[in-house]
Amino acid sequence: MRYVTSASFSFLINGHPSGHVIPSRGIRQGDPLSPFLFLFCAEGLIGLITRAVEHNMLRGYRICAQAPLISHLLFADDTIIFCGADCAQAGVLKDILCNYERASRQTVNFSKTDVSFSKGVSAERKNQITLLLDIEEVLSHNKYLGAPTHIRRSRKKPFLFLI
Repeated sequence: MRYVTSASFSFLINGHPSGHVIPSRGIRQGDPLSPFLFLFCAEGLIGLITRAVEHNMLRGYRICAQAPLISHLLFADDTIIFCGADCAQAGVLKDILCNYERASRQTVNFSKTDVSFSKGVSAERKNQITLLLDIEEVLSHNKYLGAPTHIRRSRKKPFLFLI
């Protein structure tokens, strides 16, 4: 709040600055500053995830052996986090999200949050992880941001609609 209330705004009317407003209620959804502040907070989340990967507490994902490790993807206010399907990593992820909430005062909306598992994960392990994270498993996402989320043997067929 100190950063929000220490700012002041004036308005250009017919090309001349007029008025003087000091915000007192904080930022609301739709405020032009909101995306920038969100990005500052998201950098904190990225830092927590990156540190966990560097300390081998979370494993990311590689699309092939030569590819870089992917631990997270962000688009606007959506975040996808990649990690191994074990209770230790799920616990680390839960701690990261709790630390992020405490530090940023942003709350993760767990009703809009879900987990997806690869084929080889047992039903028992899936159940343990979803209980630990307190989020639901989604059986399939057909598409995310217009792109397919599961690609089988044919690498070209899922993307033919783009051509």
